[in-house]
Amino acid sequence: MSPSMSYCAMENTVSELEQVVEILEEAIRNNYHDMNSYEVDSLDRLESLSKDVVKLLKQFHTNRIKHKDHEADEAMDADDEWDIDDDDSDDDVESEQ
Repeated sequence: MSPSMSYCAMENTVSELEQVVEILEEAIRNNYHDMNSYEVDSLDRLESLSKDVVKLLKQFHTNRIKHKDHEADEAMDADDEWDIDDDDSDDDVESEQ
């Protein structure tokens, strides 16, 4: 899936999940009278998928933090390699004069 399609899928899914939340809230208020067996079966599947999503999101965020920490460490290492002591360069200029 291309990145733009992935973005659309995420955005559309968030919108749909917001709608599911509203449907569930209404069903609870109405003591579940308006829900048919197909909806209940779909909610069972949604519950299972939601658990998978939560698990994967935790993994995603953990790995993303580790990745950012690793990038920061690499950037610091690169800075250390090119660290120039400014005091030494000033001494060289003064001694030449």
